[in-house]
Amino acid sequence: MELPSKKEPTETLAIANIPKLMKYVGSHMLVLASLLAHVLRANGNMLSPVLFHDEAQASNLLAVHKKMKATLIYFSWLEFGPWLHHEDMWLCIGLIKHSVTDNVIGGLAITMKHLIAHILHND
Repeated sequence: MELPSKKEPTETLAIANIPKLMKYVGSHMLVLASLLAHVLRANGNMLSPVLFHDEAQASNLLAVHKKMKATLIYFSWLEFGPWLHHEDMWLCIGLIKHSVTDNVIGGLAITMKHLIAHILHND
């Protein structure tokens, strides 16, 4: 995914291809695939996607520089309801270094906007 940058022509972000990820889930993560099939049947084959992001930092947590900070982006479905507190219900679909986000025109907000558009239009 390419985003407008303050310094470079664009910033490149590696984001998971959701259809390919779902094929992987179906063939390698059998418990999650079974639960997903159950909630699909219970909800007429319609699910509500949910995105969550969190920060992670390697090294000194009190450091002011952002060199080792990143935002991790996770994907799940609202219909998992009571199971959403289990980390296995969340698929990590991207990691964005703060140094990259700081260079994106519009910062994290624009990054997330483009991420959502990318997911919705992913073939």
